[in-house]
Amino acid sequence: MSTYMAKASELKREWYIIDAADKWCNGTIDEEELKKIEALEDALSYLCKVKGIGLKVASCALLFGFERHDPFPVDVWMKRVLDKYFEKDFNPSTFGKYAGIAQQYLPLQRKCTP
Repeated sequence: MSTYMAKASELKREWYIIDAADKWCNGTIDEEELKKIEALEDALSYLCKVKGIGLKVASCALLFGFERHDPFPVDVWMKRVLDKYFEKDFNPSTFGKYAGIAQQYLPLQRKCTP
C-alpha cells in the first residue's frame, strides 16, 4: 500500500471519530436516550447514524458497552460458525433476548469439535 493510500485510510478513521464526537457533543447521540430504546433494531439504527458504525460495531457496542444481551454481532468468524452448524436461513433472533450470550459461546463449539 502506498504512503498516500495509508494516510487516506488513516484520515478516514479520524473523520469517523470526529463525526462520533460531534454527534455525542451536539446531542444527536445521547447515552441516556440510547438506554431507553427497547427494540434492538431501533437501538442499532440509532448508533448507525454515526459514520463508520455499521451493524457489527453497533451490535458490539450494545452488547459490551450497554449491557444488552440481545445483539448478535456477526463477523467473518461468526459467519463461518453459522455456516457450519446452522441451516442457511437460520436467524440469530431464535436465541431471543440472550442472543448475544449465545454468540459468545458459539465459537467455542468450533474450537472444541474436529
